[in-house]
Amino acid sequence: TGLPAINCIAADVALDIISREPQRQKALWHNCDYFKKRCQEKGLSHGDSDSYIIPIFIGEASRALAISEALLEKQLMVSAIRPPTVAPGASRLRISILNNHTKPALDYLCDTLVTLIETIKT
Repeated sequence: TGLPAINCIAADVALDIISREPQRQKALWHNCDYFKKRCQEKGLSHGDSDSYIIPIFIGEASRALAISEALLEKQLMVSAIRPPTVAPGASRLRISILNNHTKPALDYLCDTLVTLIETIKT
């Protein structure tokens, strides 16, 4: 089966926006670089991600899930990625950066991550 026509139209419109509004992509990568730098300053391990999806390595699945749930309580939607998607002991949080995130919002996320990672040990 093929894709519904509306999906193809939406993709075409998205490509038009990308070409007409390059500042969106520039803002996205600026936010990614900013967030990664803040994570490094705070000692959070995010690997060598070259994407707007930034993993924060946690380790145990139960701990990643507990941190994800605590973040949601603070109005931060961050998914826990656990086995079988990743190897046992390699669970992580999946941060998706957007071009319209503000620096204060990224700072809040980073600071909240640090606090929760330090306090949630299970």
